[in-house]
Amino acid sequence: MALLHAANQLQPARARLGVDAFGSAAVDGMDLVADYDAWQARVPGAFAFCGYPILLSLRAKAQIMQVDAARQMDTKLKEAVISALFRSGTRAQPHLKLLVRRHCLAADSLHQLAAHEQDLKKRLRIEFAGEEGVDGGGLTKEWFMLLTRELLNPAYGMFTQDEGRAHWFNPAALETGNQYFLVGVVVGLALYNSTILDLQLPLAVFKKLLRPGAYQSLGVCPQQGASQGLSQGLGQGSSQALALLTPSAQLRAQLSEMLGDVAQFRPQLARGLRQLLQYRGADVEHVFCLTFEAAYDAFGARVAVPLVPGGAHVAVTSHNRVEYVQRYLHWVLTDSVARQFEPFRRGFYYVCGSNALSLFAPEEIELLVHGSGRDWAASDLRAVTDHAGFDSPAARQLCEWFWALVAEMTAAERRQLLMFVTGSDRMPTPSQLHQFRVKLVLLGNESARLPVAHTCFNQLGLWAYETKDELGAKLMMAITESEGFGLK
Repeated sequence: MALLHAANQLQPARARLGVDAFGSAAVDGMDLVADYDAWQARVPGAFAFCGYPILLSLRAKAQIMQVDAARQMDTKLKEAVISALFRSGTRAQPHLKLLVRRHCLAADSLHQLAAHEQDLKKRLRIEFAGEEGVDGGGLTKEWFMLLTRELLNPAYGMFTQDEGRAHWFNPAALETGNQYFLVGVVVGLALYNSTILDLQLPLAVFKKLLRPGAYQSLGVCPQQGASQGLSQGLGQGSSQALALLTPSAQLRAQLSEMLGDVAQFRPQLARGLRQLLQYRGADVEHVFCLTFEAAYDAFGARVAVPLVPGGAHVAVTSHNRVEYVQRYLHWVLTDSVARQFEPFRRGFYYVCGSNALSLFAPEEIELLVHGSGRDWAASDLRAVTDHAGFDSPAARQLCEWFWALVAEMTAAERRQLLMFVTGSDRMPTPSQLHQFRVKLVLLGNESARLPVAHTCFNQLGLWAYETKDELGAKLMMAITESEGFGLK
């Protein structure tokens, strides 16, 4: 099964089976937590399905990670209580509580995270300065969303974005490693607290996090290290699958994998390198006019970096273009961002450094962090919604008006609605939908009031509006003008 899984990974991305294709429903029905405990015990000769993670579905792995995180949170709580008992005058701090101001969200958050490094594995609680309310989960989701959007602000210069695609580390960033360490902590906290982030990181980031050697041995010469690097990038069973390929086929698979990864955040560069490889003429040197140099933008200035000693004077020809592409891709994925990525990785593992993480493939962690970026229809949300109070004919009519209005919304408006109700504008992945419920409640007859949301419970309350137009106007005002516990 591991061999088939690795062979599937060698296929082009568009032709691969999904991440759950090799999972077994029979395995999912077992006592997975007990299996995980047995696997961690490492008893000689003992069998555990966690030793073969490709057989576990994403849903099963997420369940194990949640139990593992809950155990760590409980341990930290007990430690806090015991510590308070032996320190007179000290109150136990059961949670990682952050008090932040909306207008200084990033600065306040990063400063407090740095000041509470020892508490990062406690349950997270957020409080916005000057606002009432107790965080039952909704404020945490809102904090994650607002913080990640601010960190990705071009004014910070920590990440770049090409053609509206995924964000990548900025090689020219002026921020210190401490800033990237804290960004890694934020991503780790989101995963640890089962919260979806509005942070579009490419798959390459998660490959580098879970498989540190995925790109390390590449870019030395056209074929040296290709098998080893690709094996590290593909995971369990890949060595046997790669052994079935000729060296040239391994090289093509390696380049295809790397180009696909780079295309997610630098599509124009990936297209250009593909064109270089596919060019059939013998006059590569004169047509492309390239030398062994890479380049990046440093706040408006072009900075050239030699890929080999004296690279500015080494022309790219039909004979060395494969080596040029390998070296360029290796520079983009590894060398150019080493100063930024290493502290980011340390921050991530400071929070998420448990054995449960090793069960996941990079694609699965990407889904858990990002959620499902797909658009959703009114019927998708209705399928996970419970209704309360809509018993009379007039109430049932109001309910139908609501779902008709949701169906008429644009994709952007549906995201705003989801944000208003749940504190996040992204739907969970299909494997997480079984844990996701929304509640629609009829509140009463005060139709002059706006709809009310309780993000801690994913609950939306409607008043008994008399017409569909009145409901639509009030609903749109609520979802577009709300912030925190009131209107903007």
